[in-house]
Amino acid sequence: MSVPSSCHLLASWLDNRAICGCGHTGKRRLLRATAAIDVATHCQQSGHSPMTWSDAVPEVIFS
Repeated sequence: MSVPSSCHLLASWLDNRAICGCGHTGKRRLLRATAAIDVATHCQQSGHSPMTWSDAVPEVIFS
């Protein structure tokens, strides 16, 4: 039994894109909101679950 992939938003200066554990990488977007729509669209089409900020907190490293 495999664990369902999670899709999240990779946000950086002028390079916002949807990233998924299944290997899907969304198109490079200028606006963060447009990349967030890509995340929602991929999750709906593939049945994957979107990753929220609370899911990602343990993986975030503050330096």
